[in-house]
Amino acid sequence: MITHIGLNIDGVLLKDTFSPVLKAVFEKLGFDYTPEIERQLFSQNQNKAAGFIQEKYKLSLSKEELIALYFKERNQYLNSVGNMINAGVDSLLSFLKTLKVSVFSYGGLPEDYFKKEMGEFYPYFAEYICTNDFRPGLKEIIRDVYKTEARSVLFVDDVNTVAETAKCLNCPFIGIPSTPFQRADMIKTGVKHILDSVSQINLQLLNEIEKEIADERIWQ
Repeated sequence: MITHIGLNIDGVLLKDTFSPVLKAVFEKLGFDYTPEIERQLFSQNQNKAAGFIQEKYKLSLSKEELIALYFKERNQYLNSVGNMINAGVDSLLSFLKTLKVSVFSYGGLPEDYFKKEMGEFYPYFAEYICTNDFRPGLKEIIRDVYKTEARSVLFVDDVNTVAETAKCLNCPFIGIPSTPFQRADMIKTGVKHILDSVSQINLQLLNEIEKEIADERIWQ
């Protein structure tokens, strides 16, 4: 039985900022943006991601300088986007409020950012869990935060690395891939439920996932 539903912040609740900003950074550095880049950098700790770029491309820039470059590009991107909340989030949160589940959000960004961007929707969440220090964070959320079974926590994410972790833990997962690379990788991973939007999450889908949990075929 699903007792907790985790909605990723960047790419699920809010418009994906990571891939467009990362593309801009790589363009500025003069490197191609590839599926490998997404696999190595998505849902990773900031220092680890910067270290990968630094080592792979033999850059003279320090990790701190790379992270600063990323956030400079990110701020410029955010200023050009306006409203960050994805279409359908309001209806989804209203629907989830009618269920007997605890809804939380998680991701690598600070809680202050989550609170600011979610605005009026912030009270819909039991809490926000910043996972930058333990990426991608599923195991820690299940074991340390909620102290429950993996099968009881449904994660909704846009990144295949998270899907792979969910598969290893045998916990339910819904993928809403933010890029074509992520969609292709989720298919390879064997994600059963790949959606185009949060608006496609409904009672029928959740009941289907509940049945998979009961039949012990979450990833089969």
